[in-house]
Amino acid sequence: MKKKILIVILILVLAFGGLVAYYFFHDRMQEQKLNKEFSEIDQLMNEENSDQETLNKKLNTLVSSGDYAEIEQAFKNYLKDGIELTNRITIHLSDEKITTVLTAETYKTDGPEFVKTKEYLTTMKNNLEQDKKDYQEFFTEDKAMSYLNSDEINLDSYYIDYYRDVFVGDLESQANDKTVENSIDEIINILNTYESVLTFLQTNQGNWTVEGETILFSNDELTNQYNQFVSSLA
Repeated sequence: MKKKILIVILILVLAFGGLVAYYFFHDRMQEQKLNKEFSEIDQLMNEENSDQETLNKKLNTLVSSGDYAEIEQAFKNYLKDGIELTNRITIHLSDEKITTVLTAETYKTDGPEFVKTKEYLTTMKNNLEQDKKDYQEFFTEDKAMSYLNSDEINLDSYYIDYYRDVFVGDLESQANDKTVENSIDEIINILNTYESVLTFLQTNQGNWTVEGETILFSNDELTNQYNQFVSSLA
């Protein structure tokens, strides 16, 4: 009888050990899949002429399962929103209309009150300020962790830590890179100067005319003031 009991216990121990081993190797395989997947995504995102079709396919396809799929989905959603934010900022920074503000055509068609042009400048500055705020908030641990919704899906702390350590851990370097924020500030400063020029022209309406592509003032003092504004943009 005792021998039978011992055999049953041994079988249970072996079965439990096999189950533990299965989950251990299953987890390792899932993590290897994710590490490979995000390494390929990182490479695609950093290529000068990245394959957008391949990148989008990867961001919309899951290679893992179970709790790891929750992690994968969360970070891919975070990346997709990051790409959307970056594209939005790029569109605003490269808006060709910015280069047409201080032109003879604008002076002739929208002067001397410059209502439409000033509205455009206000809208653009508001957009860029919002872009800057969104960008600063996006590259934070709190923002990245918010995509996981760990309370709703009842994830074990191991998977939460894995998500934080593997995917969120390097956000600090991105947050410390001020290239985008500096570019936004530079354009905002330019727009502020444009606004000052238009206010100057509005205040002195009747003392300037446009001939061809050149603006002419009624006296040297106004000419010098205008040139000072323009030279500050160089």
